[in-house]
Amino acid sequence: MKVFSDSLKLDIGCGESKREGAIGVDFRKTSVVDVLADARLLPFINESFNHVYSSMVLEHFSHREVKNVLTEWIRCLKKEGIFEIRCPDLCAKALLFFLNPSW
Repeated sequence: MKVFSDSLKLDIGCGESKREGAIGVDFRKTSVVDVLADARLLPFINESFNHVYSSMVLEHFSHREVKNVLTEWIRCLKKEGIFEIRCPDLCAKALLFFLNPSW
């Protein structure tokens, strides 16, 4: 488990661009990634961050995984912290699931 005492922001799935001042986590190495990790199992102690952010990541998980993934992300968030998720492709995923629930 890693602790970043000076950093209180976490950017999950940062890819090629992470939020300023954040610890960037992704499963693939890019020039801005600080920690290589699967978003399903983050290598941080409980309540490490004041702000947990993720954009365009959650919709890549199966509907069966979403509850566990969100539970893991929230585990890293301090009480009364900010939890920010952006899912621009979620409507498309929901439509695909509606059309074929077995996916």
